[in-house]
Amino acid sequence: MSLIVAIVLDRKCSDSKIYFYMFLHDLVGTAMVISAASAATAIGLVARDGNNYLGWMAICGDFVRFCNKMTVAVVLSYFSFVLYLLLTIISAKKIQA
Repeated sequence: MSLIVAIVLDRKCSDSKIYFYMFLHDLVGTAMVISAASAATAIGLVARDGNNYLGWMAICGDFVRFCNKMTVAVVLSYFSFVLYLLLTIISAKKIQA
């Protein structure tokens, strides 16, 4: 969504205030993506290894297909974090220029 707004605004507007709001939007999006990826990683590790202290058993031995899909989802989440981080850096550069 930020990319579409940036393309539309680049042609019509040169107000740096709008770019600052886009930067804030990208920064919040980046923080949300990394927090979601971190939470998914934590739950994935519990699913893979279990937690003896709490009595949770590892389930990846029984549900291999689920764990494979979960691993792919977590990797894609971190990939999207990198893309959001790049978008945030581009937004910051746009404000600076």
